Amino acid sequence: MVSDGAKVIPLYAETHRHEPAIRRRSVQPSETDTFAPVSSLAERRGGGGGPGELVDGVRRSLAKQITGAASFVRRRLAGDYPIDEFGYDEHLSESVFLPAFRPAFQRWFRVEVSGIENLPETGAALVVANHAGVLPIDGLMTQIAVHDHHPKHRALRMLAADLVFETPFLGTAARKAGHTLAC
Repeated sequence: MVSDGAKVIPLYAETHRHEPAIRRRSVQPSETDTFAPVSSLAERRGGGGGPGELVDGVRRSLAKQITGAASFVRRRLAGDYPIDEFGYDEHLSESVFLPAFRPAFQRWFRVEVSGIENLPETGAALVVANHAGVLPIDGLMTQIAVHDHHPKHRALRMLAADLVFETPFLGTAARKAGHTLAC
């Protein structure tokens, strides 16, 4: 017996359930459907520059990325970067680790940050969060959120299981990213 409050609403009619997807009819738009007007990308961005402007923009962006990479390699080879007593390498974290996960932060998880004003600008603070699952991706997203949205761009030090530090390469990377052992 199904109550009036909880009902099962089928997504497809029973006849379609056992048919292969190829035989299903496609939905045709009705006369009352409205569609957004089609416009060019240049119009939507507000600039009508041509292909030359696009090439110049790509060239400038590529030159900036190459310059940044060369600067990073120069500092790493010269040893011109500090490492704290716990193994945190701010230069490596801000140049490699955070940018590697930032696209997932912005485009996949689409994180929205609230309450960042409650973190102090200096001194110790304890951020407590729940974590679900085996891979601690949510913790990495929290680390990026604190770094990118806090006015002082503070580094969040995460607790990691002993398995992380016993795994070759991952343990070293975790130390350099600022993580510490959760006993």
